[in-house]
Amino acid sequence: MDIFSLFDPTKCLAIGRLQGIDPSKVVGGQPLGPCWCEILVQIVMERNEQLIRPYGLLQTIEDALGAPIAWPLKLVYFDTKLFKFFSLQIFVSWMDNEVVFLLNLLIL
Repeated sequence: MDIFSLFDPTKCLAIGRLQGIDPSKVVGGQPLGPCWCEILVQIVMERNEQLIRPYGLLQTIEDALGAPIAWPLKLVYFDTKLFKFFSLQIFVSWMDNEVVFLLNLLIL
């Protein structure tokens, strides 16, 4: 998931993993609420951007590396370009049973 700035919605701040969208989930001491999500920050691109909901020692996106943050859903995008024509084929062969499995996973 790409995490975008509240102040410049065209600026990607970081990449993270969606942890949940349950409005009652508590992140940083307060419930997410409607239209917010919990994101685990994995890669930071704009280090000094202030968090919308800072908590504890987490004040900037850089501080949140490896930690969960609350972020508005409207500022989180799934990068479909990376996966649009992604095709993964896994071949598993067991010689004893002469069984071959083919898994073709297409994510469009």
